[in-house]
Amino acid sequence: MLDLDLDLESLPPAPRICRLTFFTRRTTKTPLQPSACFPAICPRRLEPRRRIRLSSPCGAAAAVRKRTIALSFSTASSPTIALATSRSSAGDGTTLTRSGAVVERPRDAARPQVSTYDIYVRSGVFVLNGEDLVAMHEQPYDSEGLLQTLLERYPELIAGSDEATGSPRRWLLVKREAGVPGSDSGGSRWSLDHLFIDQEAVPILVEVKRSDDTRIRREVVGQMLDYAANGVVYWPAERLRADFEARSAREGKDPQEVFCASLGDELDPERFWDDVEQNLRSGRIRLLFVSDSIPPELRRVIEFLNERMSPTEVLGIEIKQYVGDGALKTLVPRVVGQTEQARLQKVGGGAPSITVDWDYYKQELQPERLTLVRSLYERMAQAISERDLPWKPRLKASQVGFFRAGDFYTCGVTIRKEQPVEFWVKLPHAPEELRALGEDVPDLYPDLEHRWDSKNKQLTWKVPALEVIPDISPAIALTSRYQPTSAIPMRVPASPDAP
Repeated sequence: MLDLDLDLESLPPAPRICRLTFFTRRTTKTPLQPSACFPAICPRRLEPRRRIRLSSPCGAAAAVRKRTIALSFSTASSPTIALATSRSSAGDGTTLTRSGAVVERPRDAARPQVSTYDIYVRSGVFVLNGEDLVAMHEQPYDSEGLLQTLLERYPELIAGSDEATGSPRRWLLVKREAGVPGSDSGGSRWSLDHLFIDQEAVPILVEVKRSDDTRIRREVVGQMLDYAANGVVYWPAERLRADFEARSAREGKDPQEVFCASLGDELDPERFWDDVEQNLRSGRIRLLFVSDSIPPELRRVIEFLNERMSPTEVLGIEIKQYVGDGALKTLVPRVVGQTEQARLQKVGGGAPSITVDWDYYKQELQPERLTLVRSLYERMAQAISERDLPWKPRLKASQVGFFRAGDFYTCGVTIRKEQPVEFWVKLPHAPEELRALGEDVPDLYPDLEHRWDSKNKQLTWKVPALEVIPDISPAIALTSRYQPTSAIPMRVPASPDAP
């Protein structure tokens, strides 16, 4: 922003001023033109103080080394006009220096009188290239698609840090042009520019607009609220996970490798997606308006919403582009809307905790599905109790599981809205690999569809109905062979050829 601070003590009394208008020109040889940066001022703004402060976007001025700002004020008479002082500054680091004032006595008293100030504008971004200091000049993006592509490739541009540790946030791109359903039928009604999830399992909805797009002032706010209001209701976490895995597959990448590269390998994927589900249901999401310049109208709306919407966070991200000689380019992101009031309300507040118990499942699951899940749980609990295993139950939004010392899961039931109920146990290797190591691993349930998840070390069977629930006891006996009582990973059997 370019701020112009003017002391108008030497102007005529306010009632005698009809209008004060700003003009600009690039050089002294070009004619003065009405300024698009600063609006005309009504006399009411000059009273009771004779000092005014004006702000305007500085994008155009930053690319010009010398610019004249002229003040024209129409009065009933024409006394000698002089500005006592004029001090200019720029909030974005641009340096503005007044070179002097010229007081003109118009030949015609009815003509507006003009005082001119030469404003020297120097870029506030420099790059030290070897021994050369290169001044970078702000330049708009060629297209909105270019800014969207930059976010897809470099999500670090979404500035931010973990409030607890102060470390930079990490981002997992779920999908670009992510479909947002408008009903429980699952069909997409809207298309969101980007959907990210951070390392705290908080979904981030990103909408990108260039500053010259007129929709950035009003329409984009309604769009974002539509996405948020429907996404938290109709987006199951398993759909977001499927979108992420499909995107990775299209790019020829392994989803687990992308997950670890984006968020770190210390996160457990199953627990992460469980947390995503809980954050969606509780409304703990982040809405980001991204542009090369956030207009004042949108800034005020962002600050208003961010101070009043909890646990949802609403922010703007300005990503200005500066270019220099050759292909030199710098991108400078800045967070907009994080007021002190909003920060104090949200830091440490987090999302309201959701208590997941059997009453929760009664509200979320159809009666037949609830009966199936409850029966599987009770049979697991019985088999665990019969073997006197010190495993404890844990109920989550998308799974019912048992875990042992060290917070390691051992067995459980996965509950996904659009998928059959699944029963699973943890094993150190796939069944055929264990057999190759000399382990006695029977084919427990040949009539049920099963799969091996090598990333999560999990053998899973689909249980579509209550009538086909198998005897759970053999599966619990199998996994218990490899589950130590201490807080260490599963036991891995040695090869029979090992010394």
